[in-house]
Amino acid sequence: MAAMPLADRPTVREHAAGTAADARGTLVLLHGITDSGRCWPDAVPRWTQAGWRVLACDARGHGDSPRWEREELARGGGDVMVDDALDVLERESCGRPVVIGHSMGAAVGVAAAARAHDRVAAVVAEDPPWALPASWELSAERLADLLEAHRELRSRGHAARVARQREQTPGWSASELDAWAVAKDQFDERLLIAGDVLPSRPWPELVAALRADRVPLLLITGDRDVEVGQAVAAEAARLGASVVRIPGAGHCVRRDRPGPYHAAVDRFLRTLG
Repeated sequence: MAAMPLADRPTVREHAAGTAADARGTLVLLHGITDSGRCWPDAVPRWTQAGWRVLACDARGHGDSPRWEREELARGGGDVMVDDALDVLERESCGRPVVIGHSMGAAVGVAAAARAHDRVAAVVAEDPPWALPASWELSAERLADLLEAHRELRSRGHAARVARQREQTPGWSASELDAWAVAKDQFDERLLIAGDVLPSRPWPELVAALRADRVPLLLITGDRDVEVGQAVAAEAARLGASVVRIPGAGHCVRRDRPGPYHAAVDRFLRTLG
């Protein structure tokens, strides 16, 4: 099914920060599943204070963005989110931004950059859900587990969600915990029910395409309960990605170990000139 024209498709919500006139450049942020564009509360002020303009997007079906339509889910949620990311790059006159994504948003950001390499300066991918052999589908069991976990969280009140997550991830700041908990009430679970949450093009092809088009890619992950295993990291490095593994970090690297995460991202951004 062909993508709906930009003028006819409801656009996703963006949260802008920083002064465009004074900015070093633009960072486009793409969050993970069940999060929102407000789930970067510590990172956004850090980047804007360093002189960046930031556009933090609510993915479709998340935050304040439009809910999912049946036709969109039939085409594949992951591919629709890639189209949404490309719309942001076109609509916002971002110049050549750096795309920074987490988990689902990292997978979407890499796919969008591979399609619009002339409009993207670089990509930072925080623990995308990549596997070998490469497949764009998550297993039915994995999707069912994610849906069950989301529904269980949503059944709790805000304070109970925060308290339980604080026990599980004591390194997260209060602001990160609060934004994470709020986003759970804003998620359209039909994306998980439909099942296609990742871009349809296999990730090794995307990483190779970025190298061919000279778009630098930083793949950043942790060493406990992460998506990017040793084999995936090695293959991504072979295909041209710069890989950083941060000890003591899990799937949400920037929340678990914000200092090392930002040090790695800052080093990468400095290489861009």
